[in-house]
Amino acid sequence: MRLIQPPKPKDGQVTNPFAAVPWDIKAEEKENYDQIFSNLPVKNGKITGPIAQKVLMETGLSTTLLYKVWELSDIEKTGQLDSEGFAVAMYLCEQVKRGNALPKSLPLSLVPPDKRRFIKD
Repeated sequence: MRLIQPPKPKDGQVTNPFAAVPWDIKAEEKENYDQIFSNLPVKNGKITGPIAQKVLMETGLSTTLLYKVWELSDIEKTGQLDSEGFAVAMYLCEQVKRGNALPKSLPLSLVPPDKRRFIKD
C-alpha cells in the first residue's frame, strides 16, 4: 500500500492546520517600532490616523502606497493603530523601500498572532 503524502507547501503556506504560523516581524524590529510608537501621543493604547499619517509620511513613500499600507495594517478597521498594527505598517513601508511589492492582502504571517481572530477565512 502506498503512503499518502501531504501536499507540499507553496509560498510559505502551512499545510498542517495545527502548525503555528510565526510572525514575520522579528523581536528586534518590533522593539524598534515600539520605540517610535512610545514617543507618539498614544490614547487608550492606540494612535489616531492623523498621528500615524505624520509618521508614515516620513518614510518617503507616496500617499498611494501609504493608503494601501494603512488598509493592510488597520486589521481591526478602527481607524487607529495599536503598537502591533503600527509595527505592521512600518514593516510594510520598509519592505517597499527595499523594492518589494505590497501584498494585495495581508498574509497570515504578517498578522500579529493575537489579531488573527479578526481575519476571515
